[in-house]
Amino acid sequence: MSEIIDISLLKPFTNHPFRKLDGEKLDELADSISRVGLITPILIRPIEKDGYKYEIVAGHNRVNAMLLLGYNQIAADIRELSDEVATVMMVDSNLQQRDDILPSEKAWAYRMKYEALKSQGKRNDLTSSQVGTKLRADEIIAQNGPDSRNQIQRYIRLTYLIKPLLNLVDEGKLKFNPAVEISYLSEARQIDLAERMEFHDCYNISLESAIRIKEIEKYGFLSIDKIDHYCFEHQESPKENIKIPASRINMYFDKDASPKEKEDTIVKALEMYCKLIKRAHYRDHRDMEVI
Repeated sequence: MSEIIDISLLKPFTNHPFRKLDGEKLDELADSISRVGLITPILIRPIEKDGYKYEIVAGHNRVNAMLLLGYNQIAADIRELSDEVATVMMVDSNLQQRDDILPSEKAWAYRMKYEALKSQGKRNDLTSSQVGTKLRADEIIAQNGPDSRNQIQRYIRLTYLIKPLLNLVDEGKLKFNPAVEISYLSEARQIDLAERMEFHDCYNISLESAIRIKEIEKYGFLSIDKIDHYCFEHQESPKENIKIPASRINMYFDKDASPKEKEDTIVKALEMYCKLIKRAHYRDHRDMEVI
């Protein structure tokens, strides 16, 4: 049986790894609640901390939608839950309901669930009710989700990336498998790599390069020169785009001239200019010889 709880008494789940809805998506949720009501109560647990009485386990977006609608109370199911059980339930509820999860969100969610299950296992042995044998924490996660045990461990490795590199994974600039290998670098070398990526304006490190610098780092020989050599020397230079404001060149063209015609004319003009410069240089050099 759910109870009506003041929203001011609720605190977000500690280290909640998932993005909260905002903008249009939050508006859509609020509109749905406005039309049909709050169908599913949120899940909370008692916790006396920082002036709050409860911690939200599942339902952060529903709380924000209710606030957006001007409500200060919400229906909630209250359950006594340990830290470990609450973490598992929080992660599962989000992984099951979301279809736009970032790699970083999945990585931290898996790590939180993995550590919670390991902590439980110290007391309960994580025994499988089906077969009666002890299971690894990552095996239990794999049983209830789309990823294999090895893939779960690879996701967890992403949590060892510095934030700028993890952001690149979320943006799709740094691919998943190379990022996993890079996560084994020390924080200092990850910072070096991030800086060299920015310097070269190149973020798509190959898996082969990532494995190579990981191996060199393991023996303590990785340097900035080696990062440049293995990661960037064989990369194509990024194409340079030069933009000239139309107001600076339109006076030299007919009104009907197309962008392609303008580009071709500018290139020809530059070619002629370079020829004139070479001729002037040759003439000056010849005059100096005569003197």
